[in-house]
Amino acid sequence: MDLYLHFLGDMKVMRGGKVLALPPSRKTRALLVYLAIQDRAFHRQSLCELLWEIPDDPRGSLRWSLSKIRNLVDSQHDTRILADRNQVRFTPAGAHIDVLELYRLVEGDLSDQPLDALEHAASSFQGNLLEGLELPNFHHFHAWCVSERDRINEARSTLLQEIVDRRSQADELARALPYARTLAVSSPYDESKRAQLIRLLVANGLGDEAEQQYRLGNRLLKEVGVESSPALVQALHGAPGAGRQRPEVPRSPEPEPVAEPMFPRPRTQLVGRDDEISQFSTAIRTSVDQSCAMVILMRGEPGIGKSTLLKEAARLTTETGFASLSAAAFEAETLRPFALWLDALRQNKGEGNAAFAPATSREQLLEQINTAVQAQLTQKPLALFFDDVQWSDESSAEALHYVARMNRDRPLMILLASREAELEDNRAMQRVLRGLRHDRLLYEQRLKPLADADVRRIIEQRAPGADSDELCQRCRGNPLLAVELARAELSGGAGGSLQELVLDRMSRIDVDEAEVIRWAALLAPRISIERLCQLSGQSALDAGTALETAERQSLIQTRAGGFEFVHNLIARSIYNALSPTRRAVMHRHIALLLEQESAIDLDYASDLAHHASLSGDTALAVRACISAGRLCARFFANEDARQLATRGLQMVESLSEVDRVCYSIELNDILLSATCVDDWEKASDQLVVLAEHALEYDAIDHARRGYQLASNLRWSHGQGIQAWESMEQAERATRSGTEREAVSGLAEAARCLALLERDLPQADAMLMEASALAERSRMRPPAIPASLGMLRFHEHRFDDARALLREGKALYRKEGMRHGEFQTLEYLAMLEYESGNYVAASACCEELLQLGEKLPEGSEAPFARCFAALCQIALGGSDVGLNEAIEQLRQADAKFRLAYVLTRSAFQSIERGDCASASARGQEALGYANLLDRPTERTLANAVLAYCLAQKGDMDASKSHRDAALSETPHAVAQWALERIEQLIPDECNAGCDTAGG
Repeated sequence: MDLYLHFLGDMKVMRGGKVLALPPSRKTRALLVYLAIQDRAFHRQSLCELLWEIPDDPRGSLRWSLSKIRNLVDSQHDTRILADRNQVRFTPAGAHIDVLELYRLVEGDLSDQPLDALEHAASSFQGNLLEGLELPNFHHFHAWCVSERDRINEARSTLLQEIVDRRSQADELARALPYARTLAVSSPYDESKRAQLIRLLVANGLGDEAEQQYRLGNRLLKEVGVESSPALVQALHGAPGAGRQRPEVPRSPEPEPVAEPMFPRPRTQLVGRDDEISQFSTAIRTSVDQSCAMVILMRGEPGIGKSTLLKEAARLTTETGFASLSAAAFEAETLRPFALWLDALRQNKGEGNAAFAPATSREQLLEQINTAVQAQLTQKPLALFFDDVQWSDESSAEALHYVARMNRDRPLMILLASREAELEDNRAMQRVLRGLRHDRLLYEQRLKPLADADVRRIIEQRAPGADSDELCQRCRGNPLLAVELARAELSGGAGGSLQELVLDRMSRIDVDEAEVIRWAALLAPRISIERLCQLSGQSALDAGTALETAERQSLIQTRAGGFEFVHNLIARSIYNALSPTRRAVMHRHIALLLEQESAIDLDYASDLAHHASLSGDTALAVRACISAGRLCARFFANEDARQLATRGLQMVESLSEVDRVCYSIELNDILLSATCVDDWEKASDQLVVLAEHALEYDAIDHARRGYQLASNLRWSHGQGIQAWESMEQAERATRSGTEREAVSGLAEAARCLALLERDLPQADAMLMEASALAERSRMRPPAIPASLGMLRFHEHRFDDARALLREGKALYRKEGMRHGEFQTLEYLAMLEYESGNYVAASACCEELLQLGEKLPEGSEAPFARCFAALCQIALGGSDVGLNEAIEQLRQADAKFRLAYVLTRSAFQSIERGDCASASARGQEALGYANLLDRPTERTLANAVLAYCLAQKGDMDASKSHRDAALSETPHAVAQWALERIEQLIPDECNAGCDTAGG
């Protein structure tokens, strides 16, 4: 049987005249297209890098996708997917592929083809490649897709121009006009194509539309910064000196104003879905009677009625006495942290939203969301309705699991609706659904097509008079398509797909008004008159009139606070009709507007990343990744931040050298805040190289940041000397920069010295200079109070240190600098522990645990667990869990933190009389302290060993360690540590050591 692969417009695979079910994964479909229209073999690794992230198990995902593609394209006689361990290739083997057929047609001699055949080809080869499957998050695949779309558009334009030319030569101007319109849409910035359309409109007596196309042509040229030539004017009025008058063109009568929508939407009861409603009713009673949480997931194809069913479920829960909150996820907002929950909770007018500010920790956000939910549950049962969760962000998915688990014994209903296919590609939501299934909290429904009798009832309610029997056959049980087909029939329109129906309705709208609606389709769901005016260049009155016209055509409906499309498939159909070039330009204008106004705003940062990624402007897309990545890092959406940083790093290679260097440093900063690198030595060396290049371009602040990141990496892996060398380079670099850059450089260099316990007087002097410059510049970088707090802690000035460390912690939190916040809080916990205030130290540990768990996998979380165990023991508890926590810290290879934990644990062992354990831990701590050249930890470890060896009777060895402990330079060792040593080595031990030595 012949195999037909339709990749233009809605993707379709047919064999023997039968449409085959496509794989649910968008990546699998995209892979099929990528392989099928390129006649070559691909290395498996390149395909993995093209479409899958490392955490996705790319090789496993590729194998799974290839198996699904084989089921589609292979047959008993034809093997089209050829794959071995290294390479993959698609061989057509008689398959018909529309894209390749278009290329072959245009590459031949079109003049030899009959005109009817060309027109048939033009009607067959419509739509864009991979419509709805753009995958802009995968830069290299998206770049290939854009390039291929441009090639297809050029081929289609060649075909259309041939038809227009031949119809015009035959004086069949009316038959040429539709193709000229399509040409102007597909090449919106080609002035000659627009002029050709205007001439044909004038010749066909359509003067009003000709003038509208003239205005539109000028507006579009302005959109891309191009000056209009006389071509459009000449097309409208005729060439100057042509010796003839412009023909009188009859003007179309002004349409009568219509107050109501053309297709009113009466409130009607839900048709069909009796089984689903019955299940909802049972679930509602169960949740109330048994006081339990239930999560119900509805899956189905687009337009099958999921949103309508959600509204009916909301009505049922309200009648049963539930409070209800609702929200919907949107494709453009997949990186807006906690989007579903923030939107839902904003419906509570009495609930403030300040608690969800970006500066709040992720753990606190989860708890605050749960607290808001429980506040509702104390008053009455609560129902939450989340639509289109296939586009849910990772944070919202995590919050869903958290809230459901925390309230499993409360009357909580959570109803989710999702498109069946696209849910497969949302890894975070899939993970949460698996967890809910495991916890026995999830109940799933798959919505089937409606029965013919139910479709007839819907048509009779929404479009009385339409031929419901014939329409039932065409809509295949899809209520949205049924209603739109019925309306098209009543209004004299035509078309078999939703796309065709929407375009037919758009063709009835004034050209200027249609432009406003196109901008609205790109802005959806955030449609505002103000934004539409900024982008379309039209007045508020004209934009409002356009939206009213769209409402009469049942494209748009009013809602509280603005407008929305009747269904997101309507917006998508309008969007799909735009040429790839026009889309990119429009996305760029929106992204630039968002970048100027609200790039860091919680509600708009993900919008910025979405529009920028589709804009074709690589520098803009990279800047958007940086803005959105910083936001995600502040909300501990580490996976989202990592994806954005990785995507940005893929794109920077095509930028100018100076932009590549500076943006790479910023992206690495986000990446390191979100995840741990596999090869830290390579990463730190690369950062130093980037910092050196930044210096060459006089980008002082970026150079400082590059050196600082390298220093932090090296310090966290026990490379103290190398860490200081990097920070010293950063400090020297900032000396030649601005005053603000100098402040940052001095403060960070001082902090590095304090962390390394080196040249502390120099660190103090740097901070004095930085403080003076900062006061003059009216700035207060968090590194100044944090570093001063570390130094005062070292000097045993605990009260001063406590106040400074608290200030530094607050400033780091405000700036969203989580690693700096953790280190400062870490020192605050140490201060409380060394002062004997174990309750306060334990409270700091709770914060450390919350913060450490949300930072990328490193030594922070294991250290927090170790410190919590030490505090528990100090407060009289058991040492259960300490050994396991220390082992985790060893695996993280954090030598400074290991040395600290081991010496404190050794002191606790001595207090319990367990010298064997104290000696073992003291010996291990001494090794780390010597490696790091840390005087305080080395002194304490030597004191522990001196005491233990004296208790054992080995006085010679004890004296050796005692002398080593007392031989350190006094100002290099923390003053409180010297007091601890004096308490640990009693006089008789000292005397014994002296006698043994004598």
